[in-house]
Amino acid sequence: MVPQQIKKKVIFLLSLFLCFWVMMDNVSASTSGKIIGRVTDAKTNEVLPGANILLEGTSLGAASDIEGYYVISNLQPGAYTMIITYIGYKKKNIRINVGANQTVKQDIKLEYVGTVDGAEIVVVAQAEGQMAAINKQLSARGITNVVSEARIQELPDANAAESLGRLPGVSIQRSGGEAAGVRVRGLGGGANTVYVEGMRMPGADLGGNSRAVGLANISSQMIGGIELRKAFLPDRDADVTGGGIEFKLKEAAPNFNVDVFLRQGYNGFARSKQMRDFAVTISNRYFDDRLGVMINGVYDQKDRGTDYLTARYDIQVTPKNSEDIVPVRATSARLRNRAELRNRYGFTVNMDYRLRNGKLTAKGFYNNMDRRVKESINAYQGEDRSIVYQATKYDQTDRNLLAGLAGEYNLFGGRLDWRLYHSESLAERPDAMSASAVLTSAISYETDPTKGPENLIRHASHDASQAKLSSTRFRSLRNEALENAIVSNFELPFRLNNKIAGYIKFGGKYRGTRRDFQQFGSSLEYGIGSLVNGTEIVKAAFPYWEWQTNKSGAINYANFVNDFTPKNFGSEGDIKFYYPVDFDKLELVMKRTQEHYVREMAREANNYRNRETFGAGYIMAGINIGPYITFTPGVRYESNINTTNALEFIETQGAGYTHVQGKFSNVTAKAKNDFWLPMFNLKIQPFNWFDIRVAMTRTLSRPGFNSYSPRYL
Repeated sequence: MVPQQIKKKVIFLLSLFLCFWVMMDNVSASTSGKIIGRVTDAKTNEVLPGANILLEGTSLGAASDIEGYYVISNLQPGAYTMIITYIGYKKKNIRINVGANQTVKQDIKLEYVGTVDGAEIVVVAQAEGQMAAINKQLSARGITNVVSEARIQELPDANAAESLGRLPGVSIQRSGGEAAGVRVRGLGGGANTVYVEGMRMPGADLGGNSRAVGLANISSQMIGGIELRKAFLPDRDADVTGGGIEFKLKEAAPNFNVDVFLRQGYNGFARSKQMRDFAVTISNRYFDDRLGVMINGVYDQKDRGTDYLTARYDIQVTPKNSEDIVPVRATSARLRNRAELRNRYGFTVNMDYRLRNGKLTAKGFYNNMDRRVKESINAYQGEDRSIVYQATKYDQTDRNLLAGLAGEYNLFGGRLDWRLYHSESLAERPDAMSASAVLTSAISYETDPTKGPENLIRHASHDASQAKLSSTRFRSLRNEALENAIVSNFELPFRLNNKIAGYIKFGGKYRGTRRDFQQFGSSLEYGIGSLVNGTEIVKAAFPYWEWQTNKSGAINYANFVNDFTPKNFGSEGDIKFYYPVDFDKLELVMKRTQEHYVREMAREANNYRNRETFGAGYIMAGINIGPYITFTPGVRYESNINTTNALEFIETQGAGYTHVQGKFSNVTAKAKNDFWLPMFNLKIQPFNWFDIRVAMTRTLSRPGFNSYSPRYL
């Protein structure tokens, strides 16, 4: 049920729209006509989205949509001169007469500027695509950057985040040699929203807190274009402070088309040929182009094995007013040898059916990335002069599913559109295994920490036989988010006179989101004084194995090392990596003794189930003042109700068996907030290739889910 307060405020917005509609209806003549048509390339018949059509001497005009169609409404009977401009094409003027209550169809064919000094220019697909992107960018109502499908296909982007990184103001966060996430204008995580054809993707972060949407699992071969909004309009969700990211899907073209993409690479670091991409796209249009069907499937495999060196530093405090340079010390260094194989696959379906007065669409989007990770670590601790050896193995799945129906109709002299969709996001890492061992007194006291982390590494002595196995752990993480939403908008053009015209638009959105975050952990300690002695448990489980122990009698790290020869680390020949783990042996030992592991209840205290209901309404206008100025004011109302079921954990003892660690009880909290969010955008375009844009928007950033959770420890 929609809360009563939301209903009242949405009704208020609707009343504003109706009053404005009545006023505009009285101003506009009942005998007004319209011009409709499609803009295409004169030679290839390819559609030209973002073409600018203006009626000379007036503020009346339109921009062609993604399929090249345009509509200019509310025209007084008479003769007009249409001026059509498109970057990269010759400007065109068309004289046209519009009668009372008449709809004039005028298709437009533009010629590419194909000669310079009499020489013909050959335009490649990438240049054509970027011209379309530039024109869409110039015709956009807000501040928007666009990457075309042709640009994405021509360049070897590893995933969708890489493609997005080609836009200004976007920085990339990398992992394993490819983009793992993006920051827009310096803001990452939940500061950005992500849509696929207007369907919002919910984030599923394994940390359980962030609203960020993972983009690394989306293959660039699934994308038909990208739009990035940096200034916002009231007709979109307002919980964005960085940028609004919109992925476009490939669309069905006339006639039967099959496109196949193949690529094979080589990872020189890992000496691996598991670097391949495959994509196939099939499309056609039926029933005199009224029905379009596009199916796209992708698969890629990447070996992302690599070495990482990370370090931590601190500074020594100097006396007050001292002018001496403060020495910086390296307190720790970490060498990480990582083997990782990533497999992505997905498919998209895009179907559209053109009605007499509109269009129906059905879209589906599914992508999946499986990651198989094995990682060994040498961690050098400068403070206590120890080396910690760590090993981790896990399989992780990241998945997105979106499916939706949408409609667009010419109705009551305006345009109505609606969208109904379901989206899912899943991140899962079941039974991740890790082991840790400590070698004490391993770093020389002669080490000078001010000479950097390499100095720590070079003054260390390794001995796996004396590195005590301290613990082994299992950890499972799962975060799943599901969203159902309905959106509707209505846009009505108006004309006060030939110099002032535009549109008024209103609409609303209602969505419900369910999110479940679950994590579980268990561990086994191997010290002689441990409450549960893993050394004795492992020896009893494998009595026929010869177990090596250190001086204190605990199992040592050497039992799980398959190669004691130091290896070169990265490209630094004088830095060595020690003791890669025998993961098969470690997994066998851990799984056979898993029943003895002690449950880590404190981890489970972070689990929650979250429910969000969201309602919004808005009203806005686009006012064209003469041929060069567009003013877009508006206001949006949003209401969010968040209910979280979490846990209260009363801890009685930090370790040991479950009955002495503490106990759980359920706790629930509910939060509600609502906002009025005014916005305006101003566009001044003295030339078709140049414009100035100014925006003032009020948006918001919703808290992470741990901030909503009423959990107690």
